[in-house]
Amino acid sequence: MRHIRFAIVAPAIVLAGNLVAWAQDDHGPVQASEPVAVAPESAAKTWSQRWHEFSADFQLNCARSNAWPEPFQLPDRELVRSPFRTMADNGWREQNTFGDFLFADEQGELNLAGREKLRSILTQLPPHRRQIFVVEARRVEQTAARVASVHQQIAELSPDQTVPVFLTRLQPRYGEGGYQNGVNRSYDSSLPEPRLPVPTYPSIFAGGAATR
Repeated sequence: MRHIRFAIVAPAIVLAGNLVAWAQDDHGPVQASEPVAVAPESAAKTWSQRWHEFSADFQLNCARSNAWPEPFQLPDRELVRSPFRTMADNGWREQNTFGDFLFADEQGELNLAGREKLRSILTQLPPHRRQIFVVEARRVEQTAARVASVHQQIAELSPDQTVPVFLTRLQPRYGEGGYQNGVNRSYDSSLPEPRLPVPTYPSIFAGGAATR
């Protein structure tokens, strides 16, 4: 019923607008005291144009009413997916960020952990996620040394790849390797034994729990 009402009201609105437009010329509204003579050819052409516009508007409104809500679903879906896509990109960016703990203090060269992390990015990650982000150092010389070290390691590990390297000021949320190693060892030592518990069955003779 709503589609029928919209299909009836919308052409009426369009027709009213066309009637108002017919009463106007290119130079403004027509005054009642100043009649304007219109040539038959011009009047016929104007009527044809207005009727074509009315028919096109009517068909468009009917098509939109019959197809609703299909034309509006795609923008709504993109609006919902956009935050999740942004969060995924930020997570990959943090994963591929080389912070201060992955470089030597003064030379700006990648240490062992940094080289292993770079090898993992070049060989394990999807190709469209192989992007490197280097945290800027306190001095420009150290930042340039970090970038040069990353490019050198990329050329040695995978010379056939072209991996972009970007600068960033956001430190990743991880600490020194020794601290992380201690946390992982403590976690592994607190895990329970990988064995299923021994089942117990109630004893119908002794009235207590017996292990079988």
